[in-house]
Amino acid sequence: MNKKAGMNFQMVMLIAVLFFLALILVSVWPYLMTTKDNFLAFLGIGDYQAKKLLNQADAAFDSKEYNEALELYKKFLDKYPNNPDAYRAQLGVAKSYKELGEYDNAIESYNKVSSYPIHPKLKSKVDEMVKLYIENAKLTSEVNPYEEAKKLLDEGNYQEAINKFEVYIKEHPDSSLLAQAQIRIGESYFKLGDYINSEKAYKNALENYVNLMSEEQKATVQTMIESSINSLFNLAKREFDRGNYRGAINRFETFLIEHPGYLAQTDEFEVDYVILESYYNLDECDKVIEKGDKIVTEYSFEQAPQTRAKLDNLVNDCKAKVAS
Repeated sequence: MNKKAGMNFQMVMLIAVLFFLALILVSVWPYLMTTKDNFLAFLGIGDYQAKKLLNQADAAFDSKEYNEALELYKKFLDKYPNNPDAYRAQLGVAKSYKELGEYDNAIESYNKVSSYPIHPKLKSKVDEMVKLYIENAKLTSEVNPYEEAKKLLDEGNYQEAINKFEVYIKEHPDSSLLAQAQIRIGESYFKLGDYINSEKAYKNALENYVNLMSEEQKATVQTMIESSINSLFNLAKREFDRGNYRGAINRFETFLIEHPGYLAQTDEFEVDYVILESYYNLDECDKVIEKGDKIVTEYSFEQAPQTRAKLDNLVNDCKAKVAS
């Protein structure tokens, strides 16, 4: 009798437990049916699969397979948007974009992290971390293109460097490196021997970005402007010495037009005389006579009688040729 009573008691307890479990199942069933993820998680399957997928994404990121990591993180978010680790996957998306150099997408993705469930105890720390990540992405988006352009300059690819720096200035109007980029453009032109554009680029730096320069940088840029002007003058002299008289005339006349009053009077006289001599060597006598009259009118020859004699000889020879 006691044995039978014991079995009956166990049966009652089993029925009670099953009934209790049924009540629990009925109460959570609507929630389980809202998403496939919830149902799988209840069975202990979904959570495992989610963690496995997130671990695969993390492994790809750690191996610097950023495109693969990006796809895996996105796949996780598509399949498990309500998973407690969804915010981590969104962080992974943002970090992957950053490593791929897609800074706008990275910043946009960081801003989406807070839209996923985050435990209240972690919320403030995650928000602060995201803020730092965004600041870092913004800084990197400015520095990296600048460093790429500077690398081209250092490697001697001057025209490509100019193009890159110009794009950088256009695309990063608020960057703290604008003055440096403009100065590098001037440096690149100088390396190319294009002293006219070199001078313009350096002057542009002083005119538009002086507030971003230290006093030392301002002095350096001013020195480079002087170097560009002097190099332009010396280039014109070299054209004459090589016998490229037309080139010498063009460069000297351009120099005088763009830099009025820059030369001392003795140097300016020298330029005018070299231009006259170039016209003479080109057998353009009308230009020789015109330039000779200008020189005699504008300069004194008290300290240079021999130069006056040479000038008169050239002009008189041309007059004789014209007369004949």
